[in-house]
Amino acid sequence: MFKDYLLLAEHPTEKRKHLYLLGTEQALRFLRGGRALSSVLSRNDKLQKMFSDRFGETFRTVRDYYAAHAAAVHIEDVSPWLSELAEDLIAEPDADAND
Repeated sequence: MFKDYLLLAEHPTEKRKHLYLLGTEQALRFLRGGRALSSVLSRNDKLQKMFSDRFGETFRTVRDYYAAHAAAVHIEDVSPWLSELAEDLIAEPDADAND
């Protein structure tokens, strides 16, 4: 999830940026947490290099980066949409039966 957030936040565009998730509580807890960026980025050499080239040692934790870039990406919970979609899908067969 941090990779997706980071790539969205750093992408140069004038468009609004949205990260759609099924529930936002855990993601926000992670983004506001104190996990070391070196640990988070250690699994992706390319991403780690991009981050290091761009920011050097400016940010030490996920919280540090997120605090500086929180407004760059709107994190949206799409789980309510799924229940609406499921209701629509369940309702469709009943609507067809009345035709």
